[in-house]
Amino acid sequence: MRKVMHPRYAALLSGAYYASGLHRYAGFYTYRYCNLYCRDERTLHSGRLRDLASLRAFEEANCYIDDFIQTARLTADFVALIERHGWADEETARAAIGEKDRVNTSRKGLTKAEHFYDAETADLVAERERLLIDRFGYRRPDV
Repeated sequence: MRKVMHPRYAALLSGAYYASGLHRYAGFYTYRYCNLYCRDERTLHSGRLRDLASLRAFEEANCYIDDFIQTARLTADFVALIERHGWADEETARAAIGEKDRVNTSRKGLTKAEHFYDAETADLVAERERLLIDRFGYRRPDV
């Protein structure tokens, strides 16, 4: 994870990411998010986005996705989407969806952040992926 996050290795991950200049202040996952879910690819790759504030303004103006559903909060996010769009109220949506048992979950015990992060890597992710962390409310792992 540390190599994916470190700007020194950006050119190895993606030439377009490196050429965009985002590698200087944003992580690869932030770049992929903006590349996939934002209009105006030219600006993203123009070199005009020189810091996190300009990237954040670009994302706010150009993200064309109204609602994201995260797998970690699948039922809650899906119910909220249904209610927000007026397709059903929360009670009706929850009754229709039901509370299903989780399937296809990891049985290897490698689901805790400690298995993937040490404190230095968690700090690097927190710095480099700040846009995504703020956008989706992610928490820093306890390591």
